[in-house]
Amino acid sequence: MNRESGTGSDRGSKAGKRIKTLTLDAVQRMWQLLLRHSKGLNSRDRSTAPPQGPDVPERKPLWLRLLALYPWLLLTGFIISFFLDFSGHTLRLLQVSLPLDGLLRILCVSGLIGFTTNWLAITMLFRPSRKRPLLGHGLIPAQKRQIAQRLAGAVARDLINPEIIRKKFKETGTVERYREQMIGHLETVTSSAEFRADLKQWISRYTREVTSDPIIRSTASARVVKELERATTGPSLEMLALRTYAAFRERELREMIEEAILRLPELADRESAQIDDFLDQLPHLLRESRDELDSLVTSLVDHLISRLDVRLMVEESLEALDETRLEKLIWQATDVQLRYIQYLGAVLGTLGGLIIWQPLFSLSLFTLLGGVLLGLDALLARRSGSPT
Repeated sequence: MNRESGTGSDRGSKAGKRIKTLTLDAVQRMWQLLLRHSKGLNSRDRSTAPPQGPDVPERKPLWLRLLALYPWLLLTGFIISFFLDFSGHTLRLLQVSLPLDGLLRILCVSGLIGFTTNWLAITMLFRPSRKRPLLGHGLIPAQKRQIAQRLAGAVARDLINPEIIRKKFKETGTVERYREQMIGHLETVTSSAEFRADLKQWISRYTREVTSDPIIRSTASARVVKELERATTGPSLEMLALRTYAAFRERELREMIEEAILRLPELADRESAQIDDFLDQLPHLLRESRDELDSLVTSLVDHLISRLDVRLMVEESLEALDETRLEKLIWQATDVQLRYIQYLGAVLGTLGGLIIWQPLFSLSLFTLLGGVLLGLDALLARRSGSPT
């Protein structure tokens, strides 16, 4: 009895491995079948998408390009001041005499100092990229790990957290939209006569591969006989007759079962029309079950989101960037603003030069202009409804 049990266990194990191998092979063929019949649809979907050209560098605004000329004008004025600097000239304004001696050099030097200090401050954010004995280390390269940790924390907390992703899924109707696209795609594929023929051929081949294997047939027939014995334990005469027949004619019974298994592919071929009926009804059945589908997809998305550690992903991605790549990313995002700060330093430095030249007159003039600017801004903000 133990030997028979062991032999049956070995046979069952071999049959299980054989079925697994055949099934994996059949799944791969089915995947290739679906890909082949979906290829045309994928290309059509891509053709309807807007063309995406290569990344084009953002064109700098006109005012910034004009402002970029200002440091060069200051440098030119500084050189000219060595030869011509309003020596002996005086400006009379409101009965006040303002000597112009050295004014050009003061303005140009102050403007160049303002531009240079801002340029140096911005450069020191990134350079030196490697720590130097005397020059030190750039702020961003030196603090890259801390920056990555804080930025990742901010992104995970305020920008890409599970609640925001779930909210966006609901607001944009992503699940519903892709569900309809999936059903429409499936309807197009399954309505193809070529796909149906290939699917029937796939089913026929798989059933023949499984049923033609003697180990699988033998194991299946043995299990059927065992289940038959288990199901005929009742006291009725019919049950007794079935148990008696199974006990004394087990070999013949198993052979009959194996012959029936061999006929399964032919039966499947004869009933292939039912496959067409099922494929015709499949899109309608899926649309009727749209709530269940949406719930299933939403549950899968929630499960995926809950397993994502956004903070760790962002932190690892930032830490993996080398200093050059990190600097390039920051410059791409803030190029206009950083250059504006550089050129603004030149303008503010020039205004500071005016204060050095004539402190009382310049401060009075700047106070008047500042008051007019603030008043005009408040007036425009009130008319546009913006908060002041």
